[in-house]
Amino acid sequence: MKKTALMSSAVILGLAVNSANAGLMTVFDTGVYSGWDNITQGSSEDKTGSFNYVGPGVGGQAFDAEYILYNLDGSMLQVAVQTGFDILSDSYTHTDGRDYYAGDLALSFDGDSSTYEFAIDFGFQTYGYYGTDLDDNTEGLYSVTSWSDEVYSGHSEATPFAMKEGTLQDAVAFSLLGSGSESVDGEMSYYRAYEFDLSALGLIDGAQLDAHWTMSCGNDEVNGQVDIPPVPLPGAVWLFGSALFGFAGFRKYRRKLG
Repeated sequence: MKKTALMSSAVILGLAVNSANAGLMTVFDTGVYSGWDNITQGSSEDKTGSFNYVGPGVGGQAFDAEYILYNLDGSMLQVAVQTGFDILSDSYTHTDGRDYYAGDLALSFDGDSSTYEFAIDFGFQTYGYYGTDLDDNTEGLYSVTSWSDEVYSGHSEATPFAMKEGTLQDAVAFSLLGSGSESVDGEMSYYRAYEFDLSALGLIDGAQLDAHWTMSCGNDEVNGQVDIPPVPLPGAVWLFGSALFGFAGFRKYRRKLG
């Protein structure tokens, strides 16, 4: 289905994360992501064997959703997903011969985590668990009209899965900061990191950010929530600095007169 381009914007900040089995930090321990924050539930990683439980379902490390991380650089929200599921390619083929697909990163700013108004689409071809073609969208930030909940029927608590209908926010400054993988103790973790301009979404007065990610089987998921403080406007910062400077000058002038 075609996605209609819409001129718009975006602004934001922090991010709390809950994962059923998260504890392994890999590429984010050092380097460019070392200052990024994450809040996870649990301290050990369930990553051994082919059918160990990893949240609502099974699958071992290959189906373990690990982290959502964030950083704020001015008005640019930087957010990343790290998972044992391969999110660097269109699909992951399991030893059972079946293909599984990465969902979209769901984002909400209205304080209601039961619905998500935005999605970051990784730009891959996506199919639901039962084969519904959810299209091959341009990588980017979307305003979502409707979501697909097509994960394995026994894992419905892991939804939403992927965007069904949405509008590309192509006027919002958006970019892929990086993607890659790393082997730790023989187990692979994969990541994708993005940034976009929060101020363009009109959230400068603060908001609550909810985030969610899962794969087409719904074997595991990560969820996060954080209160976003107001984003300082450059003009307001300049005016405040000017006022302080003027006040200091006035005090100096009064001392001279005295």
